[in-house]
Amino acid sequence: KDRFSRQIGLRTNKNDISHGFLLAAGRFFSEGDLIKEVPYDYRYYFYGEEISLMLRLFTRGYSAFHIPDLPVYHLYNNDGVKNNRLLHWDPKEDENRAIKWRELESNGIKRLSDLINGEINGKFGLGNIRSLDDFERLSGMDIINKAILNEERAVTKNFFEELDWRKNPLSN
Repeated sequence: KDRFSRQIGLRTNKNDISHGFLLAAGRFFSEGDLIKEVPYDYRYYFYGEEISLMLRLFTRGYSAFHIPDLPVYHLYNNDGVKNNRLLHWDPKEDENRAIKWRELESNGIKRLSDLINGEINGKFGLGNIRSLDDFERLSGMDIINKAILNEERAVTKNFFEELDWRKNPLSN
C-alpha cells in the first residue's frame, strides 16, 4: 500500500518518556544551540516543515522523545471554538495574501521532495550522522518511495511502548 505520513500522533500507555520519529513544531523543546545547527527553514509553509525538521535533526544525530501527559496542545481546528477564528486555509484569511496558501504549500511539498532526494545541501539539507535508511528502520516508513514497510512501527504504538528511551532505538 502506498501512503505518506501526515503525522497522525498515537498516544502510548507509557508513564515514561518514549522514543519517537515525528515532532510537532508547536510542542518542540530543546537547548537553544540546536537551532544554530539545524535552523528553521522558512521556505516551508505549513505542510513539510515538521517532517523536514525531524529528518534534518535525525540525520544529524538528534533523537525525538515524547513526554507523557504533556500539558500543551495545538488548537488545530475550529471544532467547538466559540470565537470562530479563521484558519490559514480559509478563503477570507487567504484573500489578501500576495501568494495564496495552496501555492505556498505546493512550494513546501516540492522543497520536502528536494530534501528527501538529497538536492538540498548545507544547513537546510540532511546531515551525515544517520541516514534515511536509519529513519526507515526506526519509523517503518520508506520516505523516499513514500511507502509503509513496517506497519507496526509506522502506524501503531506497540514498538515505541516497548522501547527504553535511554537506549538506542536503532539497536532493536
